[in-house]
Amino acid sequence: VMEKLAELGDCDVTLSEKETEDFIVSETCKHFLVNKSDIIKNGKVSGDALEARDMCFIMLKKHLDYSHKKISTIFKKSEAQCTHAFNRFAKMNTKIKHEKEFLDSFAEINSVISTFINQQKLIA
Repeated sequence: VMEKLAELGDCDVTLSEKETEDFIVSETCKHFLVNKSDIIKNGKVSGDALEARDMCFIMLKKHLDYSHKKISTIFKKSEAQCTHAFNRFAKMNTKIKHEKEFLDSFAEINSVISTFINQQKLIA
């Protein structure tokens, strides 16, 4: 996973973790047109909510270096579900339509998050 993230660019963080965490989750939900409550709940998640949740896992790891345990606690999921999302992301191929769409979404959301973090650094 870290290799895939390094491939796609890296980012330094000096904001409070909670502020950045909240921004990551809200921007990801906005991108996938889902509510936060749709991705942070007990029970099965599918469709856009699943994509959004997996994207949050990846972004929280990338920008805040959260552990699988911390991510799984936030989303009320098992660490195995985090591991599965990271492994799926690491193996994505741009030649597969659905995976390319996910990677394109990753790039868009990552850009928004990176801009937010960089703007906050300028303010601080």
